[in-house]
Amino acid sequence: MSMQRKYKMAQEASPSNLLKSLKVERVPFMQLAVRRGLAVVAGGLCLLGSHTSFATVTTGRFSFGGYISKENLANTGDTASANDFQTLSSRVFLSIRKLGDFDLTADLRDKHDFFDKLASERRSLTGGNEFQVRELNVRYPNSRNSFYSTLGRFSLPDAGSVYVDGLELGSRFGSTYQLGAFGGHNPKRPESSYMRNDTPDITYGTYLTYFSSDSGSPRFFNASHAFVTNSVEGFTDRQYFYSNLLYQRNARSRVISNIYLDFVPRTYVQNGNLLLQQGFTERVDGSLQLSAVDAIAYSRSRNVLETLPSSPYEDVALRLRYSAALREQWISELRYGKRGYDNKTRQEAKLGYFLGDLASSRVEITTYLGYHHEFVSAGPLLNFEMYYYSSSWEYGLNLQGAIETRMDGDTSAPSVLHPLIAEVSVGNVTNKVLFTTFSLEYAQNEIAQILSAFFKLTYRFGPVDLAPVRERTPQTGTL
Repeated sequence: MSMQRKYKMAQEASPSNLLKSLKVERVPFMQLAVRRGLAVVAGGLCLLGSHTSFATVTTGRFSFGGYISKENLANTGDTASANDFQTLSSRVFLSIRKLGDFDLTADLRDKHDFFDKLASERRSLTGGNEFQVRELNVRYPNSRNSFYSTLGRFSLPDAGSVYVDGLELGSRFGSTYQLGAFGGHNPKRPESSYMRNDTPDITYGTYLTYFSSDSGSPRFFNASHAFVTNSVEGFTDRQYFYSNLLYQRNARSRVISNIYLDFVPRTYVQNGNLLLQQGFTERVDGSLQLSAVDAIAYSRSRNVLETLPSSPYEDVALRLRYSAALREQWISELRYGKRGYDNKTRQEAKLGYFLGDLASSRVEITTYLGYHHEFVSAGPLLNFEMYYYSSSWEYGLNLQGAIETRMDGDTSAPSVLHPLIAEVSVGNVTNKVLFTTFSLEYAQNEIAQILSAFFKLTYRFGPVDLAPVRERTPQTGTL
């Protein structure tokens, strides 16, 4: 995934027309109560955190990073820097578990956007700072009994990762079922990745989760279902059914789905993904993926050089893989996608080769050669990826190139484009507590040149289990 895709969500659209038309002249009682409740929770974190016992488990991390992007456009005069982007961000995450019968969580973030606010008199953008309380809650896990609860600002993965300033109540039924209900103020609008304290949204709902009881078996089934309603000043703004399923029959056969089925303002799949993975023989396996996203999700994942406006998008992809050896594969992929607003289509066919047995299995390479029709252009494409892994370092190189003949009749742009995207990434881990990431990306064609850089430094503390560091390329015998 390109760096521009990862951080596209930082360039959010402004709030929806519905919120633009609302004028909240005083703080509603519900918001005032929630804010005071968050203040109480914050005070509790500080007070109780200062009286921790030896049985208390404290973990956390401090992160600091930045992202900068410089874009030069052809034939734009004095607007060549209109799409430049530059941010600095920081994060403090703290988790205190087994504090008596409670768990405490705080997730605080700050972002400074150097091109945030419009200075109309100077026809330029000025900097703006935004602080957010991502999570701040007290949880009563009650692992010995059935009842559990959460108070404060929290996220509910079992209900589609909805954010709530309020209360969650739930009960476990044996070791397989979990039923819960929640309600409160909703601080996060779908079009924004940041929390807001001034949105008039109220959210509430219920969820049911099922866990397989036999964790040691290769066959298992996990499922979460939820029904969620979001209202704005008494009017239902959104109502949806959320479903997340994971079924594995064996290590080479599984079904994964994640679906948001909306009923208000209309009935449709706002975002959904269905993945079928199946091994046919010892050496041959394949997958089929169906996905649908709304215009907001599309804007966060599209190609960095794409100039079409955001649109709902549906996609189907078929992948077949032949494992010639333990770390050697031949891969074929077919893809078809369609935009909802203008019915423009994407068609792609690729043949790839993967080799992960270089330099004592520390180096892996993947290359693809194919042909694609990319909405308004078509032509051959070539992708190349190379990664190096060691106990402390990870290096990556990603190159994407194509020759595209335009078919949209736009005479203001060249009839043939030669897009190129190159990304270099470096990662380091020191003593499993200090993590450093740096990435540099250059994208260009005859219309624009974009240079982007990203860095992140994270310090982790506490007795938390970390994912093992990859010291060699992965085996490819199973899915």
